[in-house]
Amino acid sequence: MVVFKQIFLSFLFLTRLPLPNFSTEKISLAAAAWCFPIVGAFIGCLLWAFLLVLEGMSVPFYLQCVAVLVFGICLTGALHEDGFADFFDGLGVYDRTRALEVMRDSQVGSFGALALLVSFSFRGVALFELGSVYLAGLSLLLAHIGARGFMATMLLLPKARSDGLAVSSGASNWISVLVALIICAVVFFALLPWHVAALAFLFAGCGALIVALIALRRYKGLTGDVYGAVEQVSEMLMFAVFASLLPGLFL
Repeated sequence: MVVFKQIFLSFLFLTRLPLPNFSTEKISLAAAAWCFPIVGAFIGCLLWAFLLVLEGMSVPFYLQCVAVLVFGICLTGALHEDGFADFFDGLGVYDRTRALEVMRDSQVGSFGALALLVSFSFRGVALFELGSVYLAGLSLLLAHIGARGFMATMLLLPKARSDGLAVSSGASNWISVLVALIICAVVFFALLPWHVAALAFLFAGCGALIVALIALRRYKGLTGDVYGAVEQVSEMLMFAVFASLLPGLFL
């Protein structure tokens, strides 16, 4: 029953799916972090299926790449994109207290808007460079799994505020995070050549680490927006690896 509640909480947090009312009051997000890659796998499968539908409708591949990203944003309610934009808006303010206020503000500033443009364009171009629905779908599946796995690791780090999402996620849970990373590793090395899987993990891990170090230095801890930034950066870097290596191996 506890496992089911943890999975349900993860879906409730990471997606905007119309889920039924179900009590998860006694379950912390930190304890449910091991489920994050499972949610990523579910989203990735839906996106892959969406690509296949578009392919069956003879939609040009470049439009498929744009449409599938939009569909993914709809599934998550732009949760990670919002955090990514707020994180970069905060970097545009020198004072720590003011930066945290800017990150909490619902309005998107210039830095955030540019960051969103880069994120969407980068992922769209990477998908197009993959050149086929199969590779694009596989990359979407793996990127969504891996990015949420690395996002789960951020729950172990200090929090920048005394309130907010990062604090409400609960106490650190090493076991939950370790399970999340093991799930990611098993899937990656099962579906990819070992060197591609290793590079994807390395690049995404370095990206997540850099975002975390910036947050620790600038804000003295992490916020929910930093979690979103980690997910987006990890996802983009994995797409970069897949777009660079997979077409030459599978086509």
